[in-house]
Amino acid sequence: MLYLVVSDLHGSKRGMERIQGLVKKHQPDCLLLLGDILHGGYDVDEEYCVRGLKEIGIPVLAVEGNCDFRWDANQLGFPLPELRRLSFSGHEFHLSHHPSYLSFPPGSVLVNGHTHRKELYSFQGIIHLNPGSIALPRDDGPGYALIKEGVIELRNAYDDALITSLDL
Repeated sequence: MLYLVVSDLHGSKRGMERIQGLVKKHQPDCLLLLGDILHGGYDVDEEYCVRGLKEIGIPVLAVEGNCDFRWDANQLGFPLPELRRLSFSGHEFHLSHHPSYLSFPPGSVLVNGHTHRKELYSFQGIIHLNPGSIALPRDDGPGYALIKEGVIELRNAYDDALITSLDL
């Protein structure tokens, strides 16, 4: 199983084109979309993003961001809960748009967006992943992550360079 993880698309046509290119290149089994999907960007093309996500050819698991609206789920064709949990590679992954301040047991993986800054680190047995923004980065460029059996990779979306990785 291979998960492609992106966040903070903000309706960006350029960001959607990056996602489409990453899906073509990596052929993931599922897209994890961490909120702020359709609104708030500079090159907003909601129709292009909606169509692109519907035609992406893989399942999309998304969470609601602070710039998303409840009715966006109807337009997108998939639910937008505030939180999601999935089990993979012997770990519990907790997906949300905002960083979590809840307590989780060691071995958990916290996955969020919102800050538009890429992060991947382990602290007290808990892995923290933020892929940054695919469209509006507030650091050195657009980012994304790949989660596969045994490893998480944080990558730069400009050139696909590996920034860092952590073993699961």
